[in-house]
Amino acid sequence: MCYKDILVHLDNSASLNGRLHAAAMLAQTHQARLIGVFVSPRNNIPNYISAQIDSSLRTKIADGQNLEVGKIKTAFESTLKNNDLSGEWVHENGDALDVITSHARHADLLVVGQFNADDEAVLYLQDLTDRLILAAGRPVLVVPYVYKNAVFGQKIIIGWDGSRTATRAIHDALPILKLAKKTIVMCVKQNSNEVLDDQPPGQKIAAHLSNHSVNVEAQHIVSNEIKPAHMLLNLAAEQGADMMVIGAYGHARIKELVMGGVTMHLLESMPLPVLFSH
Repeated sequence: MCYKDILVHLDNSASLNGRLHAAAMLAQTHQARLIGVFVSPRNNIPNYISAQIDSSLRTKIADGQNLEVGKIKTAFESTLKNNDLSGEWVHENGDALDVITSHARHADLLVVGQFNADDEAVLYLQDLTDRLILAAGRPVLVVPYVYKNAVFGQKIIIGWDGSRTATRAIHDALPILKLAKKTIVMCVKQNSNEVLDDQPPGQKIAAHLSNHSVNVEAQHIVSNEIKPAHMLLNLAAEQGADMMVIGAYGHARIKELVMGGVTMHLLESMPLPVLFSH
């Protein structure tokens, strides 16, 4: 498996340039096409109100929107040119989830940004990232809004619990894992009395990855007090990891929203790029 088509979601957030850099770096590494998708939201102003808006004001609003689209298109096309990449610009009006999901079905990897509640320009995109993880049917690399053009994918933490989603995440990430200098399969156990296999947790999947030429080791830790998401983030910091791979929403999304969960915690607090698969 290799990445040949990488899709990046474009918006007018303050963190767009970092996301473009991350997507371009991946496209360069894997010699992939980069497709940039920008979605203009539908005009939800009722017709009876819109009809009362002065034509000059409507023209001014339209000009402002066109200027915004033009700036984003220029940023994307400059990224292609500066990194000697082939690619495609896509601009559509409509619902962002529907449009991006439709295009993601024809790509190998979707790159999106972490939602930043302090960025007023993209407040209308709240919940988009986690809904894309569920709906896209493709692996989703989420780039944190604090990302500053650093190299990533050299030292990777895999959150492993033996689940379907974790298994899919690992295999979706194989093109990146094969190029990493070091990969750590990390199992977090919250019950010290849990009966373990005849091999240490994560050892079998680590052996499988090794057969795919991944430089990998397995580690496990037991903690009855600290939640798995915190343990994974702590380990990433201790190990100097620059990326994480995780199976997303092993439980129903509504349960994670109410009770909290690894996926939701990482989406809120991620300091490094995370590849999610559902």
